[in-house]
Amino acid sequence: MRKYAAEAIGTFALVPAGTGTIVVGDLFGGVVSHMGVPLTFGLVVMTMIYSVGDVSGAHLNPAVSLGVDSGAKEVGTMAGISVGATVCLCDLFAGPVTGASMNPARSVGPALILRQWSALWLYVFAPVIGAGLAVLGCRCVREPGCCT
Repeated sequence: MRKYAAEAIGTFALVPAGTGTIVVGDLFGGVVSHMGVPLTFGLVVMTMIYSVGDVSGAHLNPAVSLGVDSGAKEVGTMAGISVGATVCLCDLFAGPVTGASMNPARSVGPALILRQWSALWLYVFAPVIGAGLAVLGCRCVREPGCCT
């Protein structure tokens, strides 16, 4: 039960902070720059990894739970920085074009509240497909049995 609570807390922190940054930028005439949104998402992911990662693994993303690698690179003092920086980097280049929602949980909540689900299928299935492809890629470059 503690793992589920930790994941719920981590995901809850991610969705309002990240999505809220986008809303604040829109409502207040761009006071949040394009850099602000990726930094917010990356920093929240980093913070939650350090806060609840030892309890639940800090997936914060159903797609990660479905495809997740559990090797040594996800553990230790640099895990939060590495994953948070990856989220930030992906949002930096994909954000202006796609919205860069790499997390179905981040996409579903706001879509349900706003009743805008015409493109929701893409934001649910694309990260899951990407996670599956990441596992295949891992198996291509790592030793046998690393991604089981």
